[in-house]
Amino acid sequence: MDPFVTCYLTAAAQVEDAEDFDDRHRAGAAALRDADLEQLAACDPRFVPQRVLTAISAIPLAADEIEAWYEAYFED
Repeated sequence: MDPFVTCYLTAAAQVEDAEDFDDRHRAGAAALRDADLEQLAACDPRFVPQRVLTAISAIPLAADEIEAWYEAYFED
């Protein structure tokens, strides 16, 4: 499984008082921001470009900002 997704989903699933998706997303995004992304990339059998690591480190904590984040990093 994708190590970045695993990191995100594990943190999101551990939120005890989550009231909605936003609470879980915040936990998942924070976990990725705090993670050693180079180490996660080393666990991924695929090549992970630096620009993807940069994008992952900038995932917004607010779910309503995801679309703008995606456009900024992935739509050329």
